[in-house]
Amino acid sequence: SSNTVINADNYSYIGLVNCNDIYTNISGSSSSLHQVILANTNYVIISGVNISSLSEALFLFSSSYNTFSNNTITADSSGVSLFLSYYNTFSNNNITSTGSLGAYLYSSSDNTFSNNIIKSINSYSLYLEHSSSNLIYNNLLNGSTEPVYIESGSNFWNTTLTSGPNIVGGPYIGGNFYATPDGDGFSETCTDSNNDGICDSFYDILGDGSNIDYLPLAVPTLLSDSTPPSIQILSPSSGLW
Repeated sequence: SSNTVINADNYSYIGLVNCNDIYTNISGSSSSLHQVILANTNYVIISGVNISSLSEALFLFSSSYNTFSNNTITADSSGVSLFLSYYNTFSNNNITSTGSLGAYLYSSSDNTFSNNIIKSINSYSLYLEHSSSNLIYNNLLNGSTEPVYIESGSNFWNTTLTSGPNIVGGPYIGGNFYATPDGDGFSETCTDSNNDGICDSFYDILGDGSNIDYLPLAVPTLLSDSTPPSIQILSPSSGLW
């Protein structure tokens, strides 16, 4: 095996095929790639990269154990697409699709999505088909149709409740924040009676018990301080001007 470093600022397109024993780090401070494709490729790290595409921006086929973090991904088609890909990690990315799905998983399992903002202007932010055992938590999922659509498969939608802040600024990390452009997503309308940033009720995404977020995030509540300020006049000592 070997280590390879690629400066994304030097390329418009990057494609890696059959790179199974090459540990590749792709980064760029001001890059604007048009597309990244991984096929039969493992152990790639892509971080701090801007990808802007008229089609699919980031495409994985039969690629596993890759890491994607702190990237900005914008596409007219799907922002991120996984086919037959496993054990990949997506964290702290901003993914937006203006014409299709924010992220699409087909027959892809055991991947982790956390701390991402995933948006779709015209469809679902996250679409899973024949994909199971993916861990998806502390993401802001905003879809114009619905935040999430699951064609088939059972997945994990929250982690253990831990101190935050979470993806929308609430005090605890648990599940995901489910939103729509109209403001009627589950997280935007749920009750949070104790103001802990977690909805009082779990979110059964399909309504059949197969995909449940037990700790869906709520709109964070800014607690107002009703205590009046204490003012002390130090000078002049008489308290008179």
